[in-house]
Amino acid sequence: MSNIFKYLFFVLVLFYAIFLSQFGFENWDTGYITSFSWRIINGQHPYSDFFYKFPPVSIYWHAFWLKILPENGQYYFTRLVNYILFALQVYFTVNAFDKWFDFQNLQIDKWAIMCLGFSISLLDFPAFAWNTIDGLLFASIAFYLMSYRNQNDASLPFIAFFCILSALTKQSFYLVPMLFFAWILIENGIKKALIYLGCAVILIAVYFIFIAQIAGLENYVRLTTGETHLSGLIYVGFIEYYSFFSNLWITLSIFLTSIILVYLTQKQSKPLPNFGKIFPLVLFAVAIIMCLLFEFKIASRIAFVALAIMVVSKFIFEKYNLKKLFPVIVALAIAWSASISFGYSYPIFYSTALIAGILALSYTDIKMFISGKYISIIGIVVFCFGFSNIYRLYREKPIPELTHSMQAVSPKLMFVKTSEENFLKHMELKKLVEKYGPNFIVAPSIPAAHYLFNKQSTLPADWIINTEVNRQYDLFVTLASDKKNYVFLEKSYITGEEMSLPNRREHSEISWQIYTTFHKVDETKYFIIYNGLQ
Repeated sequence: MSNIFKYLFFVLVLFYAIFLSQFGFENWDTGYITSFSWRIINGQHPYSDFFYKFPPVSIYWHAFWLKILPENGQYYFTRLVNYILFALQVYFTVNAFDKWFDFQNLQIDKWAIMCLGFSISLLDFPAFAWNTIDGLLFASIAFYLMSYRNQNDASLPFIAFFCILSALTKQSFYLVPMLFFAWILIENGIKKALIYLGCAVILIAVYFIFIAQIAGLENYVRLTTGETHLSGLIYVGFIEYYSFFSNLWITLSIFLTSIILVYLTQKQSKPLPNFGKIFPLVLFAVAIIMCLLFEFKIASRIAFVALAIMVVSKFIFEKYNLKKLFPVIVALAIAWSASISFGYSYPIFYSTALIAGILALSYTDIKMFISGKYISIIGIVVFCFGFSNIYRLYREKPIPELTHSMQAVSPKLMFVKTSEENFLKHMELKKLVEKYGPNFIVAPSIPAAHYLFNKQSTLPADWIINTEVNRQYDLFVTLASDKKNYVFLEKSYITGEEMSLPNRREHSEISWQIYTTFHKVDETKYFIIYNGLQ
C-alpha cells in the first residue's frame, strides 16, 4: 500500500502545481509579497525605500524566484514553485515524525499522512507568495534535521540557520529559535545547545549588520513593531482557540460523549487517566466532522487543542518523558506561530504536523475506528479537495467560471485564468496605465499592479490600507497629491468589497482622503481617476 500513497502524493502535488496554478487572480493578497520582491529586484531596500512590517527574508526569497523564472508566465511558475515548496514542508514534517515515532511500527503509512496533510493544509490557500508559508518551510527543514538523533556538531549550524530564516519571515516565528535551543538542550545536552546558540547569535549579528547597512536599525524597529500589541496576541493566540467552546451545548455534548466512552472503556477503575485519553480523541473526531462540514479553519483549531491536551495527558497520566514528547511540543508551537495573525489566525497551514502528532501519540487508541487501509482518508482527501478547489477559490469564482486568460493583461500572467469581471477590471487598468503613463497609483488595493506592468510606484507601499502604511497617512496623501501622479481609485472601495471593512476610513484612510479631497479627472467602469488636490 505504501507505493500507492507514495504515487498518490506525487500525483497530488503535480496536479496542484500544474493544473490548479492556472486558476484565479484576486486583487489583494495575491500580489502582496510579490510587490515588495519586485521593488528589491529594481534596487530598492526595505525599511528605507519602502514600508514593510515584517522581517525581510520572505521578500528576498521570492525576489530570488522572480529573478530566475522567465517573464512570460512568471506568475504561473511562481505558483507552481510555491506548491512544490509546500509539498516539501509536508515531506520534511512527516519524515521527521516517522524518525521520532516509527510509523511503520505503528502500522501507519507515512505517505498517506502526507497526502492528507498536503490536501487539508491547502484547503484555503491559493499558493501565492506568503511569509507564513515560508516560515513553516524553513522551520520544517530544521525540524527534519533535528530528527537525526545524536546530532554531530556539524549539523547544528544548519539547524540554527533554518531556525533563524524561519524567525525572519514574520514576528510570530521569533519563538522558533528559542524552542529549538530548548529541544537541543533536552535531547543532546548543554554542550551542543551552546554550539547551536553560538551559531544563532552569529547569524543574528550578521543579520543586524546587514539591516543597519541597507536601512538603519531605527527604521527597521519602527516599521516592524507597533501593529501587534499584547492584547492582540492574547486574543488570536489563546482566546480564539477556545471560542468554539463558547457554545454551551457543543461543549456539554463533547464532555458527555467523553464521559460515556470513559465508562464503556474503563479499565481497573482509573477514570481520570482514561478521560485524559478519551477526551482529546473526541475533540479530534469533532475536528474531522467540522472538516467534512466545510469548517476547515475551525477544525484546525480544534485539532490543535486536541493535540495539546493529548500531550499534557500523556505526560501526566501515562508518564511519557519530556524528551519523547518534545518533538510534538515543537510541532504544536510552530503551528501556533503560524496562526498568530489578525488576517488569518488558524493553524491549518501546518495541519500535517497536527495530524502526524495525533496519530503518533494515539494511533493505538483510534485504530479501531480506521479500516480498509485508509479508505476513509482517501475519501476525505477527494471530497475536501473537490469542494474546496472548485467552489471555494480564495476571493474568486468557481473554477468552471474562470475562463478568461490574463495573458492579454500582462505577459507575466500567461497561463493564468480568471473570471470575466476580474479580467475586464485588469484590462481596464492596463488601458489606464497606457493612457496616463508610468506615474500611477492604484488605491487601495491591487498591490501587484506595478509588477504586472513593469513600473515602479512613487509611494513607499503598494497596498495602501491602514495596516500596511505604518499609519503615516499624511505622508502618503502628500506624495500622492503630486500633479505628476494619477491615482486610480477602485470603485469597489466605495461600493463595498468582500472582506473589506464596512467603515471605509478604517480600511484605508488614504483612499478616503483621495476620494474626498483630490481632483477627479475621469471615471471608468471600475476606477475613478484623480490628479492632485481639489
